[in-house]
Amino acid sequence: MGRSDVDERFAIALSSFQRPVEAPDPVAQVAVMAIAFMEGEERPRRPHELTSYEWSVAVLLVAMCLEGLSLRTAVREARRRRGAGESWLSFVHRTTVPELAVILLEDFGALARLSFALAGTTVAEVTGIPASTP
Repeated sequence: MGRSDVDERFAIALSSFQRPVEAPDPVAQVAVMAIAFMEGEERPRRPHELTSYEWSVAVLLVAMCLEGLSLRTAVREARRRRGAGESWLSFVHRTTVPELAVILLEDFGALARLSFALAGTTVAEVTGIPASTP
């Protein structure tokens, strides 16, 4: 696959972000937010035992690998567009391709969250204290 094929595919992927988006159903949004809020309030009050540490770690590691691949692709594209000696923070602020900045930040944040989840799961398994599970 040549460089022009990769550039063309990336341009097609970025153009998909420019399609008009239908407005989400406000009732569904409120329902999802209510469920997330209730789960966020309930979990710290009533922690539950970890049922399968191995499955939890496997799922987290697969998710980390997939997010890492996505981040690697975004970093490669950003390196082509970033100026020599320019910091990543400066690149995110000045880029003319906002989708690339969003992908970089979202993937980095997802990897950080997954790392914390893996740490919490491991602490719960080692100590036997379920309150440390995410």
